[in-house]
Amino acid sequence: MNVDNGEVPPIKKMIMKMIKMMIKKIIKKKKMMIIMKMIMKMIMKMIMKMIMKMIMKMIMKMKKIWVISILF
Repeated sequence: MNVDNGEVPPIKKMIMKMIKMMIKKIIKKKKMMIIMKMIMKMIMKMIMKMIMKMIMKMIMKMKKIWVISILF
């Protein structure tokens, strides 16, 4: 088994990064909550728009069917 010396420092760096990330997460938890709420609102708006479009398409199809049924 050939073990390079370069394999050990990245692991230490990864651990350090993980610790730093954890600290940042704890500090930014409130900010993250606000951002998450904003994202959720955006997603909700997008979903609402999508649903509205779907409903509009359905209504249009229904109208076409109604027109055809009235004509015939």
